Amino acid sequence: MTYEWRCHCCGQVFDTLPMSYGTRAPDYWQDIPESQYDRRNFLTSDACVIDGRDRFIRGCIELPVHGQDDSFVWGVWVSLSEKSFARVHELRDEPVRSDEPPMFGWLSTNLRP
Repeated sequence: MTYEWRCHCCGQVFDTLPMSYGTRAPDYWQDIPESQYDRRNFLTSDACVIDGRDRFIRGCIELPVHGQDDSFVWGVWVSLSEKSFARVHELRDEPVRSDEPPMFGWLSTNLRP
């Protein structure tokens, strides 16, 4: 089977099946008129704030693939409380965060194919 796709980040063309998918922003981002993006929002590759009250971080859901060394990865956005969002950013440059308890968040990415 021949399959070819171009990476959105680096522009390189690959001839293998993609092992990861993701979105540029949380689903809620799509509800905002493009003309209001800069005025109402903050978006980086891994954090998003909408209207100063809805906070999101980007993470990964890794799924093992039978017979493969690499996992299939969904790049997803999760909403966080103001307190959890602030804590994530406090820990941003920490090399190890294994002692940090889990945080509650709502999945904010539609995973439909």
